[in-house]
Amino acid sequence: MKEACQPVIEGMDHLNSSEDIPQHLMKNSAYYEPGDFDPNEYFTVMDHLHMKTGETLDYLYYYSDMGGHPMVYNRSINSTPFRSINELYDSLSATEEDEPYNEALYPPTIYMHAVEVDQSPESYFQYITLATLGEQFYLYWHANYNDNTILCDQSDLNLISQDLADFLDLSLPEETLQKAAQIDFTPTVTINDNDVVVRWVEFTKWGGFLEKKVTLSKDNPIKILAGEVTTLVEYDCGVAF
Repeated sequence: MKEACQPVIEGMDHLNSSEDIPQHLMKNSAYYEPGDFDPNEYFTVMDHLHMKTGETLDYLYYYSDMGGHPMVYNRSINSTPFRSINELYDSLSATEEDEPYNEALYPPTIYMHAVEVDQSPESYFQYITLATLGEQFYLYWHANYNDNTILCDQSDLNLISQDLADFLDLSLPEETLQKAAQIDFTPTVTINDNDVVVRWVEFTKWGGFLEKKVTLSKDNPIKILAGEVTTLVEYDCGVAF
């Protein structure tokens, strides 16, 4: 899975960081406009995933003095996009489309039920990747705590070091680096008769190196059957927004 991991994570990172936040989004209940980042571009990287027939991704933008972040949702291609967060929430409560999730595994979403896999090992890895990284674009201030990244191999330690240096001229302590060098970062996917077990390692500046393991329904991966999170090496950058 290492060979399949690197292009996906690099592609997602490029998409999430390739554009500055448009000025028109810097207000509450702002929404996507043509020319903004389009989350449907994720599927140019996630080549083993697709939206359900007739569905597309869209988003509103939550903004306050404390931070801002996108709120991605799915809708029918022929439907009118939502124009306020209240309108979106009213729709969710009316249709009961809130998704089950384990926040320790990946952030809550309201669109992954509309994403389908081709049932290859790569598709289940891409599924958890989209659930983890799919709302990491246009992050403002406090929303940058959502910085978890999925690691593919030991070369990613160099990327982490560079990211910390660019962030606030920080670096991982030598002891932390030595411990991290012993971790197997390679994601694994085990497909069984009725379920799929995905194991991967993430890094966050506010927690360190985390091993995550999730058991998903093979036919309906939105269903989490079991999950486990283990802190392999602790780290905290000490920065508070």
